[in-house]
Amino acid sequence: MSVTAAAVLVTTIIGLANLVLALGIVRRLRDHEERLAGLEPGSSVLLGGRIGQFTVTSTRGVTLSAGSLPAQATIGIFAPGCQPCHRQLPDFLDYARQVRDPVAVVLADGGDHAELVARLEATCHVVLEPLGGPVSTALQVQATPTLLRIEEGVVTAVETIVSKLPAAGVVAPA
Repeated sequence: MSVTAAAVLVTTIIGLANLVLALGIVRRLRDHEERLAGLEPGSSVLLGGRIGQFTVTSTRGVTLSAGSLPAQATIGIFAPGCQPCHRQLPDFLDYARQVRDPVAVVLADGGDHAELVARLEATCHVVLEPLGGPVSTALQVQATPTLLRIEEGVVTAVETIVSKLPAAGVVAPA
């Protein structure tokens, strides 16, 4: 075997090994991303807990407060740069069309939030605030997306994935 043929063979073997390792890493990263996306947001109001007080004005000038929420309220917290938020957005918009007066909080810490707000305004009262604003503080939110169902001021569901929320109109036991 010539030196050139041996070099090509060794290079091919190294290239294939590199490809197999890269595919393994990508698979592992996807697995971790799915696991992280499915985590319950432990930093939000606990299931069965009461929400804190807040008073804010929506992007359309409607005053919203903890006391003005409907008896069965739905709140979604999103951030412009959050990829899981963008993946959950179509499902949240479908869900929001089935409930009364849904609220969407956009944590706009300098990110480009115009498109996100425009999409949410079609079905929700939208509140713009930084993380640590009145609503995110009242709900103790530190991660996005956070999706909540609230019954008479008590949190009945806290999720990161819309499909895990109770069916619209159905209230989970507190």
